[in-house]
Amino acid sequence: MNETGYVKDRIERPSGRRAPLSLIELRESLRLTRAQVGAALGISDVAIRRQELSHDIRISTLSSYVDGLGRASDRDARLVLSADIAGERAELQLAADPATSPAEGERQAWKLRAHDDRRIQDELRSQNVITVGADDMPDLSSNPAPAEVEALLRRSHPETTDKGIAIFQRYWRYFMHELQVGDLVLVPLVDSEFAIAEVAGEYEYDDSPDEPRLWHRRFVHWRCWGQRRSDLPDDLKAVANSQGTINRIRKPEATARLRRYPSARV
Repeated sequence: MNETGYVKDRIERPSGRRAPLSLIELRESLRLTRAQVGAALGISDVAIRRQELSHDIRISTLSSYVDGLGRASDRDARLVLSADIAGERAELQLAADPATSPAEGERQAWKLRAHDDRRIQDELRSQNVITVGADDMPDLSSNPAPAEVEALLRRSHPETTDKGIAIFQRYWRYFMHELQVGDLVLVPLVDSEFAIAEVAGEYEYDDSPDEPRLWHRRFVHWRCWGQRRSDLPDDLKAVANSQGTINRIRKPEATARLRRYPSARV
């Protein structure tokens, strides 16, 4: 279910059961309700029930379901397909489905919670960057493997639980790899304000500023800054007010709606 195995190791199988889990058993092993998974995906619990009972579920739907389990339980989760041939197991990589993959040029929308510090936020604006972390993590521009990132996090945060480490690991993966140039980022600011940035560069590490919270960075173009969160549509306002450092915004036409906020105010 994930790259590091921390979810798999904690799934409680039914007593004496060694067969593969059904979707219902998998969800229940994570102590999640259909309503919780549906809320994570923005669909109804009835739709989740339909997926769980389907005898011919699409791979894209199954992948979304697993993603919903991860988000609802605050764990890193992904669908892994494999083939077992004569006892040899190989992970499969399927071709992208043009019907379900983003069209070329289509961009994703994200929320990244800036440090709740007006001074830091002013630096983000003046330096045209978004940042995560601080001096708890070293330079990651060498693109270390997930296991190395996990080891670094455990060394930096020895008191953090496995669940917390997994959340931190997901944040770093999103910020370094999944956030793409051209994506739009909703950035909640202090005083119930928000900004919108368009990603303009890849991950960089720069420890020249005195402030460590500015070291791990992505260059951006600020499209707007200092607008009131109350001006946002209700669903995007809920995203801006939500907890969590970084996550995709899975609301209808989120990218297009964020793009309507012009850059003229910055």
